[in-house]
Amino acid sequence: MKSAAVTPFTAFALVLTLTSCGQNQADADQQSEAAASQLVEGITIANQRMMLAPVSGNPAAVYFELTYVGDAPVTLDGVSVDGAQSAAIHQMGEDGNGGMMTASGPLTLKSGETLELKPGGFHVMAMQVSPKLEAGQSTNVTITLSDGTAHSFETDVKSAGDER
Repeated sequence: MKSAAVTPFTAFALVLTLTSCGQNQADADQQSEAAASQLVEGITIANQRMMLAPVSGNPAAVYFELTYVGDAPVTLDGVSVDGAQSAAIHQMGEDGNGGMMTASGPLTLKSGETLELKPGGFHVMAMQVSPKLEAGQSTNVTITLSDGTAHSFETDVKSAGDER
């Protein structure tokens, strides 16, 4: 019976393999910490959810309630959604012929008030959503403010038939 000898090359390859596995976890931990570190003092997010479109390839909608408590006046200027190629704040309105959706300009955040992004009102449209993003998962949303700060939060991904 032959015994297997551990050569210096085999030992080195084993160390590299184990180190890279640990490195992948460290990279994932750093990414989670980076997302968590993008928090703006005075902003709270509640009731967040991403609703996938009933037809694959169509935009998804993101809804949430944003409460701002701060001294400096700021506006909600932009948004991005992990897993979507682009995202924008839209609003529903009337054009005389029924409902109409349009892109929204910056939204003023007033201290102590809650801005609701909800069905039938202001909401986030996430375009070209990755097919890898499925109901039951979660994704990160990052909002950008006029003062240059960004606030990230996690949201559940839901199917089109789930309660909005």
